[in-house]
Amino acid sequence: MFADRIRMEIEKLGGEIKLNTEIKSIADLAVGKFDKVLVTLPSPIFGKIAKLPQNYTDKITSIPHLHAQVLILTLKKSFMNKTYWLNITQKDFPFLVLAEHTNFMDKKYYGNEHILYIGNYLPTDHPFLKMNKSELLKKFMPYLKKINPKFDITGSYLFLGPFAQPVVKIDYPKLISQLLKENWTTFLHLYCSTLLVVTLYVLFQIWSTTKGKFMSILLHLEVLLWKENLMGILVSGHSRAGK
Repeated sequence: MFADRIRMEIEKLGGEIKLNTEIKSIADLAVGKFDKVLVTLPSPIFGKIAKLPQNYTDKITSIPHLHAQVLILTLKKSFMNKTYWLNITQKDFPFLVLAEHTNFMDKKYYGNEHILYIGNYLPTDHPFLKMNKSELLKKFMPYLKKINPKFDITGSYLFLGPFAQPVVKIDYPKLISQLLKENWTTFLHLYCSTLLVVTLYVLFQIWSTTKGKFMSILLHLEVLLWKENLMGILVSGHSRAGK
């Protein structure tokens, strides 16, 4: 697995990976231990643990985010024949996308069952976020049958990714420009003076509206850590809840 190879390389270079580890404050984590801290948390969570000036915290936490919700069904037979990804553009449908994963990866890797993802991006106050998998399936079923009237479900799983996507408003570029300017001047100076010359690079999702660009920034800064031969730590997390 790709993740296992990454883990092996990190440990080979003397790094350590800690899973299921709560971090209440980046300041407590970083003092005297690391030259750089890379944070890939969503901005609302980052604002809570970074102990920033209040005016900066207010700005980064003011950006609304959508939560990613995925209901996964295991099926006896293929749901969409050879189709892997189906965007739903009809406004009356209660979900945004169907992705039949086993039309991309062979079902032999998944116990010979067919895997269907039902995906949504939802605002914080959306009623779907309070539903369990049975309630959601009941809500979705009439619309699934419009696509395929006959299918047999063998299992279901519900996952939630909070703060998965920032909402890009009209003034978004202006706000991002302000945040970047403060982040690389006032913000860096603050941490250099209070955390024993610890430099904090913040990589949260509002830097980019595309995952590809976000990953390119992350990779660039990881290379920067390596080139400068500094001791660093990557703080990364994204809450997932399975039901």
